[in-house]
Amino acid sequence: MDSTVVQRTIPEIIERHALHDDIREVFVEGSEDRRFYQHFLNTRGLSEVSVYSIDTVEIAPDKVNKLGLTDGNRGRVITLAALLDDRISEYAVVCIADKDLDYILDSATDYKLLLFTDCTALDTYAFDLSTLTKYVNIGIQKFPKNPAKIITELSILLRESFLIRAAAAKLGIIGRFPDSRDEGRAKYSQFCEFDRKTQLPSFNKSSYITSCFKNTTSAADIERLHIQIEELRMLLPPVPDQACHGHEFREAFGWYIRQHDGFRTLNPATLTRTLLVAIDMEQLEARPLFKELLRRMGHKTSDAT
Repeated sequence: MDSTVVQRTIPEIIERHALHDDIREVFVEGSEDRRFYQHFLNTRGLSEVSVYSIDTVEIAPDKVNKLGLTDGNRGRVITLAALLDDRISEYAVVCIADKDLDYILDSATDYKLLLFTDCTALDTYAFDLSTLTKYVNIGIQKFPKNPAKIITELSILLRESFLIRAAAAKLGIIGRFPDSRDEGRAKYSQFCEFDRKTQLPSFNKSSYITSCFKNTTSAADIERLHIQIEELRMLLPPVPDQACHGHEFREAFGWYIRQHDGFRTLNPATLTRTLLVAIDMEQLEARPLFKELLRRMGHKTSDAT
């Protein structure tokens, strides 16, 4: 966490809302999420609603672990919703967490203030035919494959690694998964390969598993992992944005575009950073999460009486 961030405590948040019943706040996982949700609310005429990343709230790790959650941004957002449950109105505070593996593991937690993304993460709202059509036609132009083919080929990579993550979580096996934001970890693109002759991508499953679980997992557990992967495969949602990890999708997208002739010099960071810009706000408004967010944050306190 940024040491310059001023954190509020749970009692401070409760007291603030007790004194000011017109305040509306949204708490999300990270700074990029904060900017996106704030922009969405601003464009819908709700600029008075404030969006904060979860690092602005003081939440002890033991509070997160007590709920059986990992002490990360997602776990803290869910914990905040739990700690504020029945203490603040759902029309005053909303906590938004990534759905993540819950589509396949069915382990979602239910709290009044808690909403989940409609797909696995905010990033994967862009893993959509309409969004990628807009991005390809306007953003990168003259790409040799159409958006539907891009989705199909990226899904080949992403669904397999998503299954590995889900299987590990189901078995309680701790892995060190790729994360391009952490210099000490492997990048997802290291496990992606591209055949110049067929122009098709492939995923190196064995290398991914070896990298994620080396020195921490026994051969017996790896065997259990493989069995669990196949059991979960039948439960994997057919919808692409519900069957991939958010950050892996964005990194894979940047890598994939740059494998094609005429696009190899594009900056991968720019490709992934601008992907969310292509998401249509009006279409987003029709999705369940955003529809409910607008309902709650557009609600007037006086209407409840």
